Amino acid sequence: MCEPLHWQVIKKLAITTGMRRSELLGLEFKHFDLGNRVVHVRQALTYSKKMGFFILNNFTFSVKMPSKKSRKKKNAILGNSKNRVAARFFC
Repeated sequence: MCEPLHWQVIKKLAITTGMRRSELLGLEFKHFDLGNRVVHVRQALTYSKKMGFFILNNFTFSVKMPSKKSRKKKNAILGNSKNRVAARFFC
């Protein structure tokens, strides 16, 4: 069965950037710089028994997303189209 698009995006970001679960869950649209292909990690969603869920925002770093050119090279390395489709999380 095909997963919803938002789960496909979260999985792809996790694999390509190495972000932790809390960092992924803390992302907002304003953290994406699509023009420069950069994701700015400025906060994380975390949990404690005392406070429940809360945003931790005392850090910042940026992750450069791969360019289309480098993705084409990776696709060529992966081999046949069946592997490429699986690697891209498309149904």
